[in-house]
Amino acid sequence: MKTVLKLIMFCFSPFAMAQSVSDYPYILIPTKLSNFNDNEYGLSAKLSKDLKNKSYTVLTSDESAWPAEAVQNPCSRMTADLINSSSLFKNKVSVALKDCHDKVLATYTGVSNDKSFDTGYPDALSNALAQIQSAKPQASLIQPKKTSESAKPQDALTTNSLYKNGDLEVRHVAISAGQFMLFDVKNTTAYAIFRESDKKEVYHVKMANGAHALGYMDGQTIIIETSNSDGNFSKEVFSKK
Repeated sequence: MKTVLKLIMFCFSPFAMAQSVSDYPYILIPTKLSNFNDNEYGLSAKLSKDLKNKSYTVLTSDESAWPAEAVQNPCSRMTADLINSSSLFKNKVSVALKDCHDKVLATYTGVSNDKSFDTGYPDALSNALAQIQSAKPQASLIQPKKTSESAKPQDALTTNSLYKNGDLEVRHVAISAGQFMLFDVKNTTAYAIFRESDKKEVYHVKMANGAHALGYMDGQTIIIETSNSDGNFSKEVFSKK
């Protein structure tokens, strides 16, 4: 129960902001960044190289190549972003690091007096990266979750299975017996946490925005039912891929 409470607090409460950047073992560098896409000025490659030199395990958008821990525990990884924060006379590059709830853990800004884009941007990025501490992962972030031999199976749900609702793709991640998370694959953020109720296959659901809903299992589907302001109900149906 303690493990569950820690994970819920980490993913859905302001306490996540107290986590230090160096506590995380994994950093995802997505294909699409706020600025400097397609490895412009060699910044993505430099970002990856320098973070590896600081003992972080760098993840690409190819999830099939990720370590098992990074897949099974979404909150063990950060997502990096590059932002062009230049002024008229100085090249500036900011590195933003976000947690699994898309909250900014820290932003590091580097400045270069070199006005050439080709050399000034890499210089600014170096100055930003120099501020990031080397990785010293917390055991609580990387240890796999232990499940009791007597724990109830999650019926038709399989840990790390993918489900889809239109363009929204989520991954089912088991937290413990009777509790699991749906993780937004595209945005790399927690989408909802399900907690088993007294009724079979009915769950209490807490959404990422703090709203509460009901969840159901129906064969190969996961259903979230939300109450609308007009008294009606809306459903989100996720089908297993």
